[in-house]
Amino acid sequence: MAKLETIWRQKTDDQHRKALKKRLTKKSAQVLFNSLKSAANEKDIENAWRKVFTEYYVENYDEGFEITSPENVDGFISARSGALIFALRLLLEFKQGTDLTRVNDRARITCQCIHYMHAFKEKGYELPTVIVGADENQAFALLAGNFYKYLERDYEWGIAPSSAYKRDLKLMRDLQDDANLAVYPFQFVGGNVNERYNSLLDLFDSIDSIVQADGKETYKVAVSPATIVGMFDEFNHIAFREPDKIQPVKAVNMFMQMLTGKNSNDYYFLPRNRNLYHLPGDEKAKVYGVRLEAYLNHYDRNFTPKEVDQLTAIADRLIEANERRFKGDFWTPTIWAQRADELLKEVIADDYKDDSLVWDCAAGVRNLTREFNYDELFISTYHEDEVYLGEGYNPEAKAAFQYDFLNDDVLLNPKDKPDPHDWKMPESLFNALIDAGKTNKRVVFYTNPPYGTATNVKADGTSKKGIAKSKVNELMVKQGISKASQQLYCQFFTRIVKLVDDFELLKCQFKLEKKLLLILCDMFHKYLIRCPIV
Repeated sequence: MAKLETIWRQKTDDQHRKALKKRLTKKSAQVLFNSLKSAANEKDIENAWRKVFTEYYVENYDEGFEITSPENVDGFISARSGALIFALRLLLEFKQGTDLTRVNDRARITCQCIHYMHAFKEKGYELPTVIVGADENQAFALLAGNFYKYLERDYEWGIAPSSAYKRDLKLMRDLQDDANLAVYPFQFVGGNVNERYNSLLDLFDSIDSIVQADGKETYKVAVSPATIVGMFDEFNHIAFREPDKIQPVKAVNMFMQMLTGKNSNDYYFLPRNRNLYHLPGDEKAKVYGVRLEAYLNHYDRNFTPKEVDQLTAIADRLIEANERRFKGDFWTPTIWAQRADELLKEVIADDYKDDSLVWDCAAGVRNLTREFNYDELFISTYHEDEVYLGEGYNPEAKAAFQYDFLNDDVLLNPKDKPDPHDWKMPESLFNALIDAGKTNKRVVFYTNPPYGTATNVKADGTSKKGIAKSKVNELMVKQGISKASQQLYCQFFTRIVKLVDDFELLKCQFKLEKKLLLILCDMFHKYLIRCPIV
């Protein structure tokens, strides 16, 4: 069923693209690009852009639009008097020599447009529904409704809009902090002509999408589990061209990054191909970029620091339950984390967080540690996306990194491999473990590791066969403990014990459930004598 829906979406998308190309031909695009390239001044850029907008909206459209210049704006496209189409009111502003990848230059254009909108409001004109800023190389589109709020505030109204970015410094500061300006511009330089043409089509498609979804309305994101889950469901439905290839944790992370605008250097739509979304490690996810941008444009995404924390806490719950059950992942509620901390204080010391090396080696989005502060904390998780999702929590951590605890560095030991650069774990953690072995510093493996047994058979007849395959599993089988090796929890215990052995951590403590402790006591008796178990 999912494949049929994907095929249907692709067919619909192809048909839509053909219709766009009829309204804006490659020949017209090439004329624009040539005019922009040869432009001698800002007026040449304005004329080139006005020509293509006129062709698209006035000459090749049946809805009765016109382009005018009220209040001396560079361009204002709206329905002619008596027309039935009211949704599109497009305010255009063009510059020369800006760099629209910089928020300051996007704020400069938006600041001028807000001053125009204030003049419109004062004279009773209809406000624009879309703002487009462009220069000779790039362009961006904004839902104007996200910026209506500034019209009610006390700024330097009355000055010339063209000089607002220099004289209305308060508005400029506010705009540079506005998450709704966290957009990546469409680019028309570099690449080949087809890429530049498609980028131009994407620009117009984005504008149309805003209008079709009612370009006036904008909604403040209400941060609660109910609203965020609903938003994510809608996002998940419209986002991906190949949904079967997107793991739930990656989908959640993309959703949160788009919503908050964090890590914009790693997460962004490719400027000449809106259907590819850039991820860390130069990975690209295939998406329906125009639909996503139109969807995101209708939300005011300015969050307080507290709301960002709430979003991150909710994010972990969005990851699909069946994926987490298969992987053995488990979300740790805050109340459990607080109780675990109380128990550790009772068994170790009240100040264990201040004088111990603490490593959560299955951290997820840091539910265990996020409520507390540690003197020497290391955080690792299997999913790289969760490293990003957990950003903002435990900023005091010495390192937060992606690490496959059951496979990475398992066959190494510091005696044979004393160079930390030979290890995947960060050099800071390697050196800290070496120092702990020499100084007898307390090391606490504080973690809620994955659970699950490879031979578990579920009610529908399926099993988790394959989840236990790891380098630690192979070591356990060689040691004659193959039955326990099927249990992920036991594998984590075994890896911890190996680290204790390899780094000579004589004062090591790790937290276990009593039931599991009974199972493992005979198996690891010699280690349990030496290493106190909480």
